[in-house]
Amino acid sequence: MNAKRYINGNLFGKDLEDIFNNIVNSVMSKDFKDKLEKNIQNIIKKKDEFLNKCNEWYKAYEKMDYNEINKLSEIIKKESVKHKTDDKCIKESNIIQNITALVNNKKDKLSEAQLQLCRMV
Repeated sequence: MNAKRYINGNLFGKDLEDIFNNIVNSVMSKDFKDKLEKNIQNIIKKKDEFLNKCNEWYKAYEKMDYNEINKLSEIIKKESVKHKTDDKCIKESNIIQNITALVNNKKDKLSEAQLQLCRMV
């Protein structure tokens, strides 16, 4: 990439060209790419951990372990804030919160219609 065509004739042209070239070199460096890859892997890991917590909640629901259902629901609710840009995580959290609320009211497993309603809201 060459910045000369964008800064030609500018009083600070040489300085701007140096800054531009330093930025390009930084972004293209192995160190930058490694840090970016590490951050992406951390995001994926945290999403997987969140979805695993959701799976634990579903297992607790199958056993109708009210204490575990409520405990995991609270954890998921708090953790979902960290995943607010991930549609899958937010959807799972909302479904779990809806089912938990109904289970606490009904004190029993939900019917298929009630489960469908929780998934749609």
